[in-house]
Amino acid sequence: MLADEKRARAVENDERNRVALRESERVAALQTAHAAQQQGNLNAFTKEKSLRAVADAARRTADDQLRYVISAFTAGGGAASGGDAAACRVQRDRSERLGGLLSEALDLASEGERVIRQRDAEVIFLKTLVINDRALLAGRTP
Repeated sequence: MLADEKRARAVENDERNRVALRESERVAALQTAHAAQQQGNLNAFTKEKSLRAVADAARRTADDQLRYVISAFTAGGGAASGGDAAACRVQRDRSERLGGLLSEALDLASEGERVIRQRDAEVIFLKTLVINDRALLAGRTP
């Protein structure tokens, strides 16, 4: 009788161990899938960040060209046809100041766009991380 009880306990223990092993394997598979998904998310974010940097550099080049055009346009305002010399200087100074303000506005607008694009990409990246983490906690793969 004692031997039967010991044998029954051993069978129970073996079954518990098999169940625990299957559960550990299932959790390990979920963790592996989760880690792979997170790495994929990070790689995609890094690639997008690099592409944004290239686009920002191209945008800066275009902005510099526009700044040059504005500067050239506003700098030529001093050659008036025979008017009062003081009035011509005032007009030229106003044009130069206007060019400076336009250039500054262009800088601010470009920087604002860059910050917004970066923030949008970061929000999307963080959202994918949260979705992936929630899937792991729910015991499924994303």
